[in-house]
Amino acid sequence: MLEDRSVWLETTWQGAGVLRGDLTPTCAAAVATVLDALSAPAGADDTRTHAERYHDALEEAIRKIAVLSAAYLESVFATAEWEAACRGCPLPGPGRMLPLNTR
Repeated sequence: MLEDRSVWLETTWQGAGVLRGDLTPTCAAAVATVLDALSAPAGADDTRTHAERYHDALEEAIRKIAVLSAAYLESVFATAEWEAACRGCPLPGPGRMLPLNTR
């Protein structure tokens, strides 16, 4: 099963792209969880299709998630860089970024 996993990103006209992939069940479940969580209609006036909301959710997730290693967090520069990144984050409101710590 793991040897069947793959993701392709093909850049097309003016920097747009086509994303395709064969995901493992675990990866597919994680992607679905993130997209479902971030793709709710923004209100009664939201006219985006489900596919458009999924696209926008993917873009939002990519902007929100920051993966931080223990080595980075222990570095001399981590605090200043993290504070600057949070100040410069283009997303509005609290919870603008989601830090994830890796091993």
